[in-house]
Amino acid sequence: TAQFIDEAQRVVGRTFNSYDTGIVAGLVDQLGFEEEAVLAILAYATRIGKKGLRYPEKLALSFYDEGITTESGVVARIALIEHSAEVVGKIKQLFGIGSRELSRTEKTLFDKWTQKFGYGIEVIRVAYDITVDATQKPLPKYADAILEKWHAEGLRTEEEVLAFEQKSKQQKNSGEEGKSYELDDFFELSRGDEFASRKQPPAPPEPVELTESGKEIKKFVFERVERPVSQPKAQPS
Repeated sequence: TAQFIDEAQRVVGRTFNSYDTGIVAGLVDQLGFEEEAVLAILAYATRIGKKGLRYPEKLALSFYDEGITTESGVVARIALIEHSAEVVGKIKQLFGIGSRELSRTEKTLFDKWTQKFGYGIEVIRVAYDITVDATQKPLPKYADAILEKWHAEGLRTEEEVLAFEQKSKQQKNSGEEGKSYELDDFFELSRGDEFASRKQPPAPPEPVELTESGKEIKKFVFERVERPVSQPKAQPS
């Protein structure tokens, strides 16, 4: 509606052209977003300095793919994104990344820890400590294996992961089969990519089943090898 477009322009702080209006209206008319949900997306984009509509449109499409189109769903998802950004900043400090831009792999891992797994810095710090104790290096991929394990076990808090690790250590010391990881399980992660890329020796070829004609040829060849060929008699001079 016209009232919705007016409110969207107010949130963004500028007047839309016909293209902008089509994008904003399309989120409601074509994708089924609630008007309040679109306004929440625009408000968040404006808050982080994204004045154009490219970013909010991309964000809305990602929400749509997740099945989020209501105001409450969008608000909750944005809150998670903002919390994740705060935690990622602390993760960068923890792993000694500093102010440099994250690599694609680092960003993927950190977003998974904070958004998909929903872990706070307290749990991630425990995984970091275990990683450094085991490898003497701050390796995100090694920490990821630990966090994957905890997530699969349904562990959510710092207290839960510490209790899990303590129980696993006791089981190991008593000779029982523990659920925790072992250093050997993740050794490749601490050795570096150069070992991971080492090629394995080629497997021996599979035996080939000979056809009947092939068997006859094989028999003929071996008979010629095993049976000495008679030399022609010398002709008298």
